[in-house]
Amino acid sequence: MFENQLSFSVNYYHRDTKNFLVNVPLPLASGFGFGEVYGTFSANAPVNSGLVRNKGVELETAYSWTRPGIQLRVAANLTTVNNKLVALREGIEEYSSGGMYRTSVGYPIDYFFGYKTCGLYRTDSAAAAALPDLTIGTNRPQAGDVCFQDVNGDGQISAADRAYLGKAIPDFYYGLTVSGIYGRIDFALLFSGVGGVQKYNEVRHSIESVSGGGSNRSVAVLNHWTPQNPSATLPRAVVGDPNQNDRLSNRWIEDAQYLRLRNAQIGYTLPSWMGLERTRVYLSALNVFTLTPYKGLDPEFTTSIDFSRSRNAIQQEAATDRGNTPQPRTFQVGVSTSF
Repeated sequence: MFENQLSFSVNYYHRDTKNFLVNVPLPLASGFGFGEVYGTFSANAPVNSGLVRNKGVELETAYSWTRPGIQLRVAANLTTVNNKLVALREGIEEYSSGGMYRTSVGYPIDYFFGYKTCGLYRTDSAAAAALPDLTIGTNRPQAGDVCFQDVNGDGQISAADRAYLGKAIPDFYYGLTVSGIYGRIDFALLFSGVGGVQKYNEVRHSIESVSGGGSNRSVAVLNHWTPQNPSATLPRAVVGDPNQNDRLSNRWIEDAQYLRLRNAQIGYTLPSWMGLERTRVYLSALNVFTLTPYKGLDPEFTTSIDFSRSRNAIQQEAATDRGNTPQPRTFQVGVSTSF
């Protein structure tokens, strides 16, 4: 449009993936290994079954503006993702991918599954009124312990109260490129980001635990609950964690959306001189800054590889932050020329 100054495209996609490998329960007498199915342990074996659906839209647009000695171009893209497990094998509605991950009909693949919290019991009277918690045996919550939600409303806390806590697959991806030329000066900026995604911060789970000694902790634990500090953000420090305050819960699931200036470059082209037709001096930087609420080192981490585990297990835990080295911020200075 407008003599090719403005362009855009819109695409819709809908893809069904059928008959992927699913572990199905078998009689123990079958001799197959043990695995978690329906939250309990039983013999199981992989079969080809199930249906996964991915759908969304892809939007692209670009605008170019040119005047004597000036050029400007802005391009942007957005891709939405709706991932859902539509069906498993007949009679099977869900399976665990290990730890905090679960896959269920009607939900995204490998969503986070655990307990929901409702703050801390800040006084003895609040702890005394707590619901019975079947996961901690004969123990009772004390002042300073984490409050866990009775999700199914049966008047007690149990494994049945575990629920959906978020997902590792983003709702959308986006990018923005801005480039231009003014006289002999040129520049380019590349932004990218994702939204609607959560990550499991296993590092914070480890360094914010106040259930024992013997290793370093984050400075955040200095703000743990005590009778003199009832408004603390972290639970009481107690050996053995009798209330299982550190259990897998939404305490450790974080919003991992981000906007990153992935590349920035500015250059200057020198006049022709002594046979040098085009000499350009430039400065560029990678991963200039990242805006994110995520508390880990990098919301765009790659999960470390444990070679003792299967490739499937590694993929299923791709949203687990084990403290990998973040992407470095890199600066480069260069000169390019032609004769």
